[in-house]
Amino acid sequence: MKPVISLENVSKFYTSATNVVVGLDGVQLSFRRGEFVAITGESGSGKTTLSGVLCGILGYESGEMLFEGKPTSHYDSSDWERYRRDHISYISQDYGILPGASVMTNVVSALRLAGVEKAAAKMRARHVLEELELWNLRNRRASRLSSGQKQRLSIARALAKPAPVLIADEPTGNLDPENSAKVISLLAEAAKSRLVLLVTHEFDEVKDHATRHVRLQDGSVVVDTALRPANRPEDLPSVPTKENPKTSLFVTRLQLHSRPVWSGLMMLLFALTAFAVVAFMGSFITVLDDTNTRIYDSSAFINGDPCRIVVSRTDLKPMTETDYERLANLKFIQRLERNGYVADAQYAYRDGVDYTTVRTDRIYAAGGNLYNQVVITYRVNSNAPFLQLVPVLPEGQTFLKEGRLPDRFYEVVAHSDTGYQVGDKVSVFLTSSRYWSLNTAMKFEYTVVGLTDYGAGLYFSDDVGRFFQHVAHASGSGEYYQFLPIYEGLVAPLPSVTEVPSDKIPADFSYELQDGECIVSSSMEVSKKPDEIIKDNLTINYLTLQVPNINLEREGANPLLIKNRVTLTTPQQYTLIYNDPASGEITAKTVGLDPSHEMEMFTRLLFVTQQTFDALCWNEDSEQVSLTMEHYAYTQRVQDALAEAGYIGISPYRLGAVKVDEDLAEHRRQTMSICLLAMVAVVALQIVVLRALFGVQLPGYRLLRNIGLVRASAKRSILWQFVLFTVLGQLLAGLALWGCKGRGIEMVTRMLPYLPPMTLAALSAVHLAAAMTAAVWTVRTLEKQVYPVAERFVDLQMDEEVTV
Repeated sequence: MKPVISLENVSKFYTSATNVVVGLDGVQLSFRRGEFVAITGESGSGKTTLSGVLCGILGYESGEMLFEGKPTSHYDSSDWERYRRDHISYISQDYGILPGASVMTNVVSALRLAGVEKAAAKMRARHVLEELELWNLRNRRASRLSSGQKQRLSIARALAKPAPVLIADEPTGNLDPENSAKVISLLAEAAKSRLVLLVTHEFDEVKDHATRHVRLQDGSVVVDTALRPANRPEDLPSVPTKENPKTSLFVTRLQLHSRPVWSGLMMLLFALTAFAVVAFMGSFITVLDDTNTRIYDSSAFINGDPCRIVVSRTDLKPMTETDYERLANLKFIQRLERNGYVADAQYAYRDGVDYTTVRTDRIYAAGGNLYNQVVITYRVNSNAPFLQLVPVLPEGQTFLKEGRLPDRFYEVVAHSDTGYQVGDKVSVFLTSSRYWSLNTAMKFEYTVVGLTDYGAGLYFSDDVGRFFQHVAHASGSGEYYQFLPIYEGLVAPLPSVTEVPSDKIPADFSYELQDGECIVSSSMEVSKKPDEIIKDNLTINYLTLQVPNINLEREGANPLLIKNRVTLTTPQQYTLIYNDPASGEITAKTVGLDPSHEMEMFTRLLFVTQQTFDALCWNEDSEQVSLTMEHYAYTQRVQDALAEAGYIGISPYRLGAVKVDEDLAEHRRQTMSICLLAMVAVVALQIVVLRALFGVQLPGYRLLRNIGLVRASAKRSILWQFVLFTVLGQLLAGLALWGCKGRGIEMVTRMLPYLPPMTLAALSAVHLAAAMTAAVWTVRTLEKQVYPVAERFVDLQMDEEVTV
């Protein structure tokens, strides 16, 4: 029978910087299947070196090793890997098992690395484990086995693999005599179908089973004796295998499952580094927007809410319901207000919060008497909330919690936190510093008709929006409204017309009541712009009062503003009815005006019916709406979406943020520098720590190499692990960011809107690049320490061997 392995004058040397040590010196040996060879020798005699050369772990410098009659001197690293995978079963002195894997997995791993399919590998493993009385322990981790059980497991794995050569290096070195005898007996049984080479320093324990004894001394064979006839080799177990198995994913799963604590630690580390990358780079990207370092100038827009976008159509036509629906459902939009003009007006309803009350005592003389007058002035604070109408919300969101929406000027919806209930009355001051002087406001009584959990404060009807749109258009024509501060004190309320003494009213003065509205005839023609809305020569019958301390509100009527400059087109008689502060009596006064006279007087606030209000106010759909975004960081993306949809979107905050705050600018520069340095430190630390942690896997890869793992699969398995940990770590970091956002952590809620999907993908790529750098470093270490390249070739011209 032909030898399986032959050594022809093989020599192996170990070199260092100062000397050369002989491992094998001209060894001549041949081995056949059916032999059970005991290889002995003193420590340092070369027996471990011989086993390393025979199993393809160590290279040799000279001579020739033949396998099945074919030379191996031309083998490169890939050839040796296939040699170990397909032809060698190896049992090491320290058991050589995966301590974190189960008994079953340890046996299956050798078969899977040899290309055996999963189902066939499990069947073969079961057969061997049952023979070695380990089947009942198949699910136990190998680290929990006794010494004898571990060694039997190592033998079981070697026997399960259908390789013609089984090499055991000191397999009984850590066993008691009883377990040593069992191991020797098992190896002798294995020699019936394959070549078994047993390296040992105790020949006595194997002499009764070995068929041959080889003893080494100083790297040379000094004894090669046949002890008994070799076995007639039986057929090896028939296990179907693939020619070039792809085992990288199997090794990846094997490494992860056998080290659960290590895997959890790695996943946590990747999650922390991913979170750190997003945190530091996200903070850097956030402060790139230098509008955060600027002071807002309210000369263009009073309301500088960073999340506000003022929108109009590119054709400047009024908005339609279709426009409202389309705009409200744009991405990143929280709500839409149909009339964008109200967003610069303010309202106050909380005493001591939105407005302050000032009491003043006055003494004046009238008719020879002294009078004490108490004047209470209401002053709206500059931080009062801006007006908000009932919003148009994105599809799927609800606004009302209870009640109904307001459909009149004097009706509102209140947030539940305000404490109001449906049917309650609430006093509200309306003001706008854009159109009126400071400390100027109008006081109205509103009825709560609905409750909501959306937003905060009060929500007004569209009539209030049209009212301020009317103000905005009239003010835009160059004619401005003026209002006096609101007073309360020792004044008489405005009487109904029937209460006006007849002797105080001129004979040519007439009046009437229509639907609760006081109509006083004066035949005065008013010129009002724009012409297409208010026709020329429109006669307005109204009651005007010039006294500032009169409450003008009428239940069931709407407010109407008349501008302060009135131009007469024909001679007119103008009648004023007012309350004399000195006498407290109702007084009437007639004024004659000619056509050339422009009457300068206080702006008049009239209360008219809904029909009159709709006719005189700007009653078309608004051509300007306000959108509220989820976050200021979405500004550019929203503006781009608006432009693409055919709208013009302006950010009042960006438009008004023109003055640079040098202290904020310096703080921004420092923050950017810190973020960049921290980012570099995180990436560098990630690479170093990952390389160190993956270094603990190298012994496991060395073991897997000995039982058949090829270098290409080992490298791919490391890359797979890095990719897997990176993906899982980034998912965990994403969940952590989401949790921080849900808890309202300021740093995260401020940062995340600045990170659109493409930016997050770029940050993920940075994190992955750092991980891949550590992976490449680990792979190179693997090649040097586990798969050293030692290729030999012969220069035919020079007839000498060169090692590279």
